[in-house]
Amino acid sequence: MSRKKNPSSFIHYATKKGGSSVYGTFCPSDRKHGGKDVYIGVVVDMENGIFYHRNYGHHRFTIEGGRQVLSNSEIEYQEIISNAPKPEIPKLILDFGDMWVLDEIFGLSKLKQLFEDTYPSNTDTLLSLIAYKILDSAANCYAREWWEGSYARLLYPNAQLQSQRISEFLTRLGEESNLRNFFERYYKFISGVAGRFNVLVDSTGLPNDIHFPYTATNNHNGVISNEIRLIMVVEKTSGYPLYFKYVAGNIVDVSTMINVIGEIKEYGINIEHSILDAGYYSERNIKALYSGGIQFLTRLKPNTKLYKELVKQHARDLQSSKYAVKYRDRVVMIKRVPVDLFGYRGSAYVAIDIDRRNDEQKKYLKTALEANTPSEEIDDKMALLGMFVLISSQELETKDLLPLYYTRQAVEQVFDYCKNDVDLLPLRTHSENTFRGHLLLSFLASITFITVNKLMDGSRFCAKGVFHAARGLKCNVYTNRVIPSVPNKNVNDITKHLKLSLHDSYAL
Repeated sequence: MSRKKNPSSFIHYATKKGGSSVYGTFCPSDRKHGGKDVYIGVVVDMENGIFYHRNYGHHRFTIEGGRQVLSNSEIEYQEIISNAPKPEIPKLILDFGDMWVLDEIFGLSKLKQLFEDTYPSNTDTLLSLIAYKILDSAANCYAREWWEGSYARLLYPNAQLQSQRISEFLTRLGEESNLRNFFERYYKFISGVAGRFNVLVDSTGLPNDIHFPYTATNNHNGVISNEIRLIMVVEKTSGYPLYFKYVAGNIVDVSTMINVIGEIKEYGINIEHSILDAGYYSERNIKALYSGGIQFLTRLKPNTKLYKELVKQHARDLQSSKYAVKYRDRVVMIKRVPVDLFGYRGSAYVAIDIDRRNDEQKKYLKTALEANTPSEEIDDKMALLGMFVLISSQELETKDLLPLYYTRQAVEQVFDYCKNDVDLLPLRTHSENTFRGHLLLSFLASITFITVNKLMDGSRFCAKGVFHAARGLKCNVYTNRVIPSVPNKNVNDITKHLKLSLHDSYAL
């Protein structure tokens, strides 16, 4: 027995019996096999040997029994079979899992409503770009290609992601009125997450060689570059970014803090405590913090007069074991002393990190001995290695000092998210409004990224791991529904942790 499809999609059915061949085909005259041809009719159900002939109607045909008339019930059944809709072929196959999880988290965390309220005139474009920054993080010129192959095209069908449209969108998004609208709504949102506001303030350089009003040469810790300076305020307890501000790359940190704190207060945010980078220590800033009722903790740079005085007076005392404090796997000697901070009473914490001192002394001694440095000079330098000084408006227990100070890593974490996970760099903008829109978009993406990390707390997945694992889940798109592929164990674990339900199909 042999079977093959003819161009009209009917089955060509040939079976030899003796010297004759029996055919079920679209054409009653097929003599290439030789012998007598019998036209059976159009194949209706090949497995059951059911055919349709204009003279005999629906009938069964076998080699042994020939043509057999069907009963009424069999005819009715075969008519249903012949008239049944053919299986639908998928129109599209899309990346599904990562975008589905992200959209579910948008709704679960109420971020979607916040983002839609921020820019209601084009929410599909905004949500698509936030998702693109998190899930792909390539140049904007590839955003539409990503969207066309992602479930995002069905969730946000009105997104305008051509390169020119994205540039225009960022320019409108960066308008001052949109920024104000966002921050007013965002602080209401974040107040329910963070409660009281204890902040971390730090800055980072954004390398930029494009001709731009804020691009300037900066010398930061001996590294010279053309950059824009980005200042970030982060809520200490929650780790959420609160505010961002950009200045020219050659403006030093010390001159920006009062301005940043003042701008935040304009939105009704009252700051209770701040942990500042060493670059913000100055008489003007310290007095402003005291007069504003803001408690603070910051590090002194070694070139400040107060640092040198404190080290000279108290370095030798730190050899006593009564000053020893254990922090994680480190041992640090910390001595608290009262100090005058420009007419205000404060506390200074003179400290030696034992491990750091040993590493620095070993490295320094090799260099000094090779250079034949005088012994007295070596001794003076060695006495200062591994030392640091913190100052605060509060009298803190020395055992609580380092856990508090190192919460400032939260702001470094936000910078890391922005630069490495949500496409803040490289900068590709030439106008201030477009640049501001780019910063706001990165800010929104970092908020989302942090939220995902928080939601996955207690699982074996971080935000990156969630989207990487879910990306392998595809979907078939039909006329009226979307059918995801079968999820693997990782996807099942993620949905279980987030308490999400992955349905068998989704209506369009």
